[in-house]
Amino acid sequence: MRINHNISALNTNNQLQKNNTATSSSLAKLSSGLRINSAADDAAGLAISEKMRGQISGLDQASSNANDGISMIQTAEGALSETHSILQRMRELAVQGSNDTNTDDDRSEMQKEIDQLSEEITRISTDTEFNTKKLLDGSMASSANASGMTGVTASMAPGSNLETGTYNVSIAYTAGTAASASTLSGTYSGTFTGSATYDGANWKDDADGTTTVTITGLTVTGATVGDKLNLTAPQAATASATVTSGTTTVTDPLTGTVDSSVAAGTYTLTYVAAGTSWQVGGSNVDYTDYGIAGADLGGTLADGDTLSVTVNNDAATAAASLTRATATDSTAVVTATDTVGNTVSASNFEFTYAPSVVTGTLTGTVAVDASKSSKFQIGANSGQNTSLSINNMSATALKVNAINLNTQTSADSAITTIDDAITKVSSQRAALGASQNRLEHTINNLSTSSENLTAAESQIRDVDMAEEMTEYTKNNILSQAAQAMLAQANQQPQNVLQLLQ
Repeated sequence: MRINHNISALNTNNQLQKNNTATSSSLAKLSSGLRINSAADDAAGLAISEKMRGQISGLDQASSNANDGISMIQTAEGALSETHSILQRMRELAVQGSNDTNTDDDRSEMQKEIDQLSEEITRISTDTEFNTKKLLDGSMASSANASGMTGVTASMAPGSNLETGTYNVSIAYTAGTAASASTLSGTYSGTFTGSATYDGANWKDDADGTTTVTITGLTVTGATVGDKLNLTAPQAATASATVTSGTTTVTDPLTGTVDSSVAAGTYTLTYVAAGTSWQVGGSNVDYTDYGIAGADLGGTLADGDTLSVTVNNDAATAAASLTRATATDSTAVVTATDTVGNTVSASNFEFTYAPSVVTGTLTGTVAVDASKSSKFQIGANSGQNTSLSINNMSATALKVNAINLNTQTSADSAITTIDDAITKVSSQRAALGASQNRLEHTINNLSTSSENLTAAESQIRDVDMAEEMTEYTKNNILSQAAQAMLAQANQQPQNVLQLLQ
């Protein structure tokens, strides 16, 4: 038996220390609810958990960002709603001003309201703000500049989310025909009956497409290819005559042409030898006006000879009507790619074509500057964002700043101008609505991702209380047992004293 080294006590003490450490660890986990309280608990798990926590907090903040973005969009869209209302009122005034029941003074009063409404549209565009950030003055608008395509200009469509860069563009363009503004005047006196179409130089008979029709008496101003005339030629009235006295003979029916001034009816023409003329009702007349040709008269005219002439004016009446050529829309099939060849939506661009642009394929580039558009960070990581571009919504940008109702013509033209402005505002509001709907879906996705990632992080970081309580109970019992055994081990050296007695 040895007393310098109590191996049993040392062994028991070692086990007691281990049990105490395990019990202490269990107490820490139970008291914090965490499986990992320090890196020593699970080094790899701690690293994974902290990375997940960064993602979770990022997702939660991204959801808040998206909500802020929706608030901004709602502010802009609400302002444009009022702009829409103003434009509708301006259109109502333009339609009213186009009616010639109004006097110049009436239109002058309408113009006063138009001017005020125009100024209010501009004020809305300059004063609408979110967190002091102006929304509708064009400071958030992306811009585009086309090059390499003469006569073609490019702009960014409302809601475009293209990044700054240069895009290759190919356009298959077909020019349309403008709507005719031709007018018809005069009285038709030609001999053609039927329809004729203008070919750019002459009116061609629709029956064969080649015969030129002479439209005597008519004037067509501003004729456009495709304009059509429906014509009914005037026909001479027919007449018949009988001799009622004298030795004159007459051909019946008459072969002359009745003048258009002679209405249908029966007329008595009396020959006055002294004046070598014919009279109707005591007034001299030209007998040829009544359809009498010189060859129709036979025999010898004598003073007092009378002719009874019956005019039948039942032939077709001259008529002419103009049908204006309808407008043909221009068509353009646009293909756009980025610098590495990826296709981008052509709906991001709006192209306009000058009259000088001919039908054909146009190729060039469009440089986009999206630096002014607002970016919404809607993800936990870098680059996970979306952009929002809002075009200038001022009266000048909408081209309603110079609306003029002072004449019927200008008021009529103003209707089209206002319609175009309404279309632009509608397009911008639609783009804002689409962005808002997208952000709402984004928020739903972020919430789901955060929830699932939180559950995954909980599996790594949180302690299973039931399991850990079992572990704690085990360690606690072992600690108490080791403590009791240490007391027994410490008593063993005292047995040596019995050998010394």
